[in-house]
Amino acid sequence: MPAMKLKLGMCSIGTAVLLAALAAGAGEERYGWEGKLDFRCWAEPLACLTGVGDTRWQVNIRLAEGRRVDCRDARGKLVGQFVELRDGGSDWSGKEQGYFKHDTGYVTTEYLYSGQGAAQGPVLSLGWMYVRLAEKDPLADVLPNGAYALNCGATPPPAFDTTLLTTITERSGVKSYSTSFKKLAMLQYGIGQLPLALNPGRWTNSVLATEKKPWVTGRCMEGHDQQMRAAENGRMSGSYHGSVRMGKSLGRDRTLRNDMTWELQRVRLVKAHLDEADRFWRPQGGPKSNTVSIAAWVEPEEKMVGKFRFTLSEVSAEKGWCLNAGSGTEPDLCFVPGQAGFEAPRAEGSTWIIETLNTSDRATAVIQASDYGAWGRLKAEVNVDGTWRTCTTTADGATSITLPLDKNDNHVADQWEEDWSVPGQAATDDKDPKPKDVGDPNEPGDGFSLFEEYRGVVERGRWTEMDPTTRDVFVRDEIGCGVGCFENLQLDVKLLDDGEYDANRVVNFNRGYGTTGPQKGIRLRAGALAGNEGEVRPGVGSPNTVTEVVLNTSSVPREGDRIPATGSLACLLGHELAHAVNVMHHGNEYATWKSHAPDITDAEARTANPIMVAMRGGKWSGNVGCPMLYDTPRFFVGADRVLYRFPRDSIAEDRSAYCKDRAGTGINAGPARVEHDLPYPLCGDASAGQCRQNVDIKGNHRNGDQAGW
Repeated sequence: MPAMKLKLGMCSIGTAVLLAALAAGAGEERYGWEGKLDFRCWAEPLACLTGVGDTRWQVNIRLAEGRRVDCRDARGKLVGQFVELRDGGSDWSGKEQGYFKHDTGYVTTEYLYSGQGAAQGPVLSLGWMYVRLAEKDPLADVLPNGAYALNCGATPPPAFDTTLLTTITERSGVKSYSTSFKKLAMLQYGIGQLPLALNPGRWTNSVLATEKKPWVTGRCMEGHDQQMRAAENGRMSGSYHGSVRMGKSLGRDRTLRNDMTWELQRVRLVKAHLDEADRFWRPQGGPKSNTVSIAAWVEPEEKMVGKFRFTLSEVSAEKGWCLNAGSGTEPDLCFVPGQAGFEAPRAEGSTWIIETLNTSDRATAVIQASDYGAWGRLKAEVNVDGTWRTCTTTADGATSITLPLDKNDNHVADQWEEDWSVPGQAATDDKDPKPKDVGDPNEPGDGFSLFEEYRGVVERGRWTEMDPTTRDVFVRDEIGCGVGCFENLQLDVKLLDDGEYDANRVVNFNRGYGTTGPQKGIRLRAGALAGNEGEVRPGVGSPNTVTEVVLNTSSVPREGDRIPATGSLACLLGHELAHAVNVMHHGNEYATWKSHAPDITDAEARTANPIMVAMRGGKWSGNVGCPMLYDTPRFFVGADRVLYRFPRDSIAEDRSAYCKDRAGTGINAGPARVEHDLPYPLCGDASAGQCRQNVDIKGNHRNGDQAGW
């Protein structure tokens, strides 16, 4: 303490100790204030309404004593100091509820307000304290020892969203609608008579008392504290009840009311920190369950030791250990039992706590993960003098960390988002954009949310994460010859074994947090079919509506051969599996004709099946290299409505490139001409076509979304 004669007059012994410590300035020991604020803001409605609106806040406030500004008299003598108070890592929670009713006798309108939020962050925008250091202080008659002021008008202030549910009841019935308001509920308060009058944070290192004295009786925040407040015995405490007139409504005054209580205690600040999780650590589950070690420590220059306590909270408890494996619902993170130097972990409600057995300047806790989507929040505290103090991160002063490292709290590791170049997405987002020319560009995604793709699946016995930039489709291949040219859609095709989707073919049967709903896989099997090489049951649609794809037993290798499909089999697989992602034929019209070519007999023309006769815009139209065409038919109907024999081998058996548009190619391309007595183009442009764009993986699509097909 600087050598000076400190005269405290009528101060109590406790106040003297406080002021002496404050006057010590920024020496070896640092001090701050910790405690609670409880704030309520409520209002009466318009005169035509009944009810009340009520917002309540609970704040765990932590203040650090910062910069000091000397206050001197006209002769330059030091008479006092203004001590700046800064937010030192506060957190808050708030809840809003309100009910208003308007009844005309004919129509009743009810308004229900609700909202809540919680966060860590600043709750103080301006705070200071005054310490008197001389008996003859020009400010003594207006500013007591220990005077303080706290104000929250932070930019942005603590805030949360509000939802308004409006219900209108009239003779014709009842209707309701909901409206959301972003950050409508905001925390604003003023403690002490001077929150707006003085701002030491903007001053130089020294000020004249006579210059500042006129400002001491300055304006306060309307509706908030109007009293001078002074700390006593190391405590700031008090309450106020303020109000703001909101004008008249139908002759009745309306008032906004503010009720505040606070209790803060001066504490010695300890520079203690909590490491963040390694950026490259991500949780694992099942047989590859892993651990992460997190250290908390006191800065070496503090030369202090203490007992450490780690608290694990907000722990996820997803079913199983990935989307399609496991079944338990235990917490996905836990302290490893039997850690050297620690007591046994104990549960307190939904949190887990572990404490060191002895004091030290550093402690490391080991946490076990048991799910690939595990998530939780870890807090560390240290006790050096009988008081538990929160350890903060060195990066941003946060009072807790997430496991894994997850700054946007979407339960997805930040490094994973960076690796896949998908930053800033919500857990429920389903935005896989690739392949860019496959599917409706206005409906990206594959039915799996960002969190689900991160949590991953077991594919043929091995866990794998999913690619959040490329659409995934799952196939249970019971034949063993793969998916043929279906892979040419450039979708991320994943092959499943037994048990890797459930009895309803749902792949994400362990879905929970962040899901957008069930997403099914495609069952592919062999079976006896009458007259067809393949069938999609019950019909063309997306995986959520197609129960199975069946290939005729005669068209596939023997069971157990597991021979990769080539040639016509690869084309058949590509054709039928595309039906299972809602891709239709190039056309579906029934052919009709008025006559037939001379080389076709009357009997052939009479017995020709109109479904299997090619025609303009029909099944054989468009791009002849697309697997959605059938093999070469026997007949086609030309533009002259005459039945002709289809040229042999004019459509290749190994068609593999799905078409991007409806344009006819090869024998279906223009211009109009006659070759070998046949009218060209044979079938022309497709009426459907664009097979790559018609793909639908998620949702409940049927029949290519085309009515009547």
